[in-house]
Amino acid sequence: MPSIILKSFHGGINQKTSQILMRIEEARMLKNVDVDEIGTLKKTKGYSLFGNVPNASSVLGLVAFYKIGTTIERMLLRDGGGEVRKFNFSTNQWDAITGATGLSTTKKPVWIIYQNLAIRFNGVDSPKKYDGITFGNLGGNPFNGDVATLFKERIYVAGVSPNFSTIYFSKTGDPEGWLSGNSTVINQNDGDRIMALKGLGDSLLVFKEKSIWEIQVDNKNFPAVKRPLALNIGTTSQFSLVENQGVLYFFDRNGIYQITGKYPELISLKVEPIIKGVQDPYGIFGWSSGTKNYWWFGNVKLEDKVINNVILVYDVMLDFWSLMIVPHQLTSAVEFIGDDKLKKIYLGNSVGRTYLFLDGYQFENKPIEFLYESPNLIVGDPLSEKIFRKIIIRTKNKIGGTPSVFVFIDDEPEAIITDICDKTYKTIELPPNKNVGREIKIVLAETSKEDMRDVYLLEIVYDEVISERI
Repeated sequence: MPSIILKSFHGGINQKTSQILMRIEEARMLKNVDVDEIGTLKKTKGYSLFGNVPNASSVLGLVAFYKIGTTIERMLLRDGGGEVRKFNFSTNQWDAITGATGLSTTKKPVWIIYQNLAIRFNGVDSPKKYDGITFGNLGGNPFNGDVATLFKERIYVAGVSPNFSTIYFSKTGDPEGWLSGNSTVINQNDGDRIMALKGLGDSLLVFKEKSIWEIQVDNKNFPAVKRPLALNIGTTSQFSLVENQGVLYFFDRNGIYQITGKYPELISLKVEPIIKGVQDPYGIFGWSSGTKNYWWFGNVKLEDKVINNVILVYDVMLDFWSLMIVPHQLTSAVEFIGDDKLKKIYLGNSVGRTYLFLDGYQFENKPIEFLYESPNLIVGDPLSEKIFRKIIIRTKNKIGGTPSVFVFIDDEPEAIITDICDKTYKTIELPPNKNVGREIKIVLAETSKEDMRDVYLLEIVYDEVISERI
């Protein structure tokens, strides 16, 4: 009997293409799926609680602060609940910092590390600085904006009310040197505001919501050349900008873009319906880990259903899209290298908790729900009926959860059979009174607080045409 074999699952989510035209290695939906072993379906890791919970307010920011001297002092900072704290790795506690209180509990800050200072802007509180010992106001009468970056030894700040198209900058090499004339305006009368600033190569990129501009400096390090890089493309959140493998990625209402040279390129067509369904485009933030980028989307409306706590995942090497669905509302992320020299990702949530990312197979003691949904697979003549005889599934023989298998014929809402992958080679005979059709879809699902048997291969065995073509 003929068969169709799914021996690779490296295609990722495709929500844009008709299911009839999708490649067999693609998936209609992937939730909490990992393909670190190329082509193999694995369950993603989750996160564990990190440290104590000093307050129940949103963790607005997490900061990796490395103070360079004869040795490197590595500090992990937590910004939330109106205060900034430093993590004590000896006691596993967030220690208070003298003077780092009375701050906004709602306005997300941007932090810049420069000249052994952690510098904080949010447009509400006075700009702050922390040197690892003393926390206080940044000197020199800095402009108080909520968008900031470091570029060629100057701090650039935007989002200063009421001049939302103006960029202000410090003296070269002096984070506390600010002159009233050190500013430049970007397309002031376009009805838009500056949302993000990012240095890329020799250029400072200026993101508005509906345009991107490029600034280049002269030999005295003053902005000299300003030109539009892209129109009708921009970003809603400075925190959506992610740099990975030398490429800059960012969120726009129309999709995820990358900038590898000079111009942005749309890369997210396959997940366009997910991006269009984002409910709060201003709350997006991103981070990277290895070859993967992650964007916190929050709530997403997809096919008239709202999915809560969505993270969009993109493997930049495999061009692979998937989703993480988590039980908590996340608010911040940071990569930090501690004294153990290991690179780790830490997350903050809306009720004051901090997590170690990709640690264990739970979301802070809650189970992880794995889901793979194949496209509607068409075998042989697409207009002729077949008898689908059996499904053969090859899994890894290891201790872990066993995926459940659901088989659907001709996109019917009810599965014709449900079984579990409890053997290395699992053969599922399909019921003879329900196994006739033109299309077949396979869903694998598993929910537990443990790892899962990896899935290597799916084979669908069928008989040829049994009826005339339509």
